[in-house]
Amino acid sequence: MQPAVTHEMQSLNSRIVAGVSWSCVGTVISSGLTFLASLTVARILGESGFGELAMIQSTAHMVSVCAVFGLGLFTTKFIAEYRVQQPERAASIVVLALITATVTGSLASAMLYVFAPHLARSTLAAEHLGTALQISSVLLLVTALESVLHGVLSGLESFRAISTVIALKGICAFPLLAAGATFAGLNGVLVGMVAAGCVGLALSAWCVMRELKTHNIRLHNRKTFADWNLIISFGLPAFLSMAIFAASEWSARTILVNHSDGYSELGAFNAADRFFAALLLISSLLNRPLVPVVSHELSIAGHGQAAAALGFTMKMNAIVVLPFVIVGAVLSPFLMGLFGAKFTNDWPALVIVLAAAGIAAVLGPIGHWIVASRRLWLNVAQYSVWGVSLITLTYVFMSWGATGLALARLGAYGIHGILILFTARKLIFTGHGLPSPKTSHVWKSLFGGVRRSV
Repeated sequence: MQPAVTHEMQSLNSRIVAGVSWSCVGTVISSGLTFLASLTVARILGESGFGELAMIQSTAHMVSVCAVFGLGLFTTKFIAEYRVQQPERAASIVVLALITATVTGSLASAMLYVFAPHLARSTLAAEHLGTALQISSVLLLVTALESVLHGVLSGLESFRAISTVIALKGICAFPLLAAGATFAGLNGVLVGMVAAGCVGLALSAWCVMRELKTHNIRLHNRKTFADWNLIISFGLPAFLSMAIFAASEWSARTILVNHSDGYSELGAFNAADRFFAALLLISSLLNRPLVPVVSHELSIAGHGQAAAALGFTMKMNAIVVLPFVIVGAVLSPFLMGLFGAKFTNDWPALVIVLAAAGIAAVLGPIGHWIVASRRLWLNVAQYSVWGVSLITLTYVFMSWGATGLALARLGAYGIHGILILFTARKLIFTGHGLPSPKTSHVWKSLFGGVRRSV
């Protein structure tokens, strides 16, 4: 490798490592406190109540996809592309995204609030959850706006600011969730989530204004809607990918709760899912710099560096996440017992969930690369297959309760993994002037530069 290219690779990897490092600081604090809060909430609400919380969160997440509409990825992608060469256009992107998020977030919140009683009664088989769903509807607008603000910070590669916001939000969330569960049960937990979300939104807004000023990007209302076509061409497939994912997860859980002792089984699955979420959170930290870095490199024709950045990120995911998968599987009875004695016997669900997390973490960066290269309709197709697989397998394994849902998810990620590996072989280097006739050549191209640069 030529010295100049080696220097470029080292600079690229240092940007990724710097972004990951700052992201880790805040998220370790936040996720640690959130996990402790989950343990507290699970012990207070019990297995069935914890299952009800999981169903409320899954329902809110499904509807929140309509609120977010892929705007987080949209802002990350185009702020990263335009922040240096076209700062005025970057400013227009910020304003457009905020306006769109306000509209979609408000509509989604209103829709969930109005239909919550009917949804709880007819679909969730739990009429008493209507009020809880209405409380969670407030989160949709908060989530939409916060997604845009975090997208702006990511696009500016202001990972230190994101880390600060996440840490402070986590510090506030822990006492709010614990107090809510203690004094008001399930509804109290949801009120605590709303309060923590509002704190995070305010902090994110302050950080965005400061970072925009630092990068000499001044918000204005000139040509605000000139890039509306980008929301359609980029945001629509991003929205559909997330919608398919969220709707499939929600449908699988709905199938389970309508089965015998469904909410208790979902409570056990939710306990195991806390570890799944923790590992994917670690993976998201490692992947967070990938979209802005690859977007920026592709915008300046740095295709080789972009491919090597993908390989570097996949390798980091394998090195960091897989040891947690192995250790977690060995300690699964103990880890499930942390949520309460009733959860201990469901340790097989945790082992299976951790295996799915390992697959998702190691192969996940390929999906981020697809986003950065604007091949989002490919993500839509892959998530469609994933969703159909998850729902079909949930029906197959439904009688096994929490373990059955875990098996269905593992099977879906296995099928998705095969598809995304095929993508890595056939499409990643297409149009970049790099050869990819054989799988071995792809991995050599991906990881060869990584070994020489680390």
